[in-house]
Amino acid sequence: MLLRTDVDLPVSGCTSWQAGRWLIVVNGSEPLRRQRFSLAHEFKHVIDHRYHDELYVDRPGLSAYSQAELAADYFAACLLMPKRWVYRAWGEGCQYLHGRSGLCNRFGVSPPAMSRRLAHLGLGTAADGQRAAGADSATYARLKRPWMRSPA
Repeated sequence: MLLRTDVDLPVSGCTSWQAGRWLIVVNGSEPLRRQRFSLAHEFKHVIDHRYHDELYVDRPGLSAYSQAELAADYFAACLLMPKRWVYRAWGEGCQYLHGRSGLCNRFGVSPPAMSRRLAHLGLGTAADGQRAAGADSATYARLKRPWMRSPA
């Protein structure tokens, strides 16, 4: 597999099969955080390629293409912001997007990516310089500290 980041593209990234290997190209003019997400997203397309037609089928309201893109975004989010790590950071009080100790810096992702991940995990949304909505002790208690569960 070959990765190129030295190109300016009209998209964030793309994947193709060339000369017997995968070529993933990410837009070199975008911030590194965006490039990391794009690389993980494109890698999911490589993983799915062999079974794409079985995994993604056109459905009313959601095309196969849209399903594949959503799956690639979800994969990238899970890879770069693992649920257990996000819960741990949140439980330790890291509930801000920006700043040196903010979630975006901690996970090396963009604010939109982090916000979507927090919403998906049911942690509300963090804001620049503000504690996230619902970031009270009740929210933390609902998490039940999944990273500290004792073995069954």
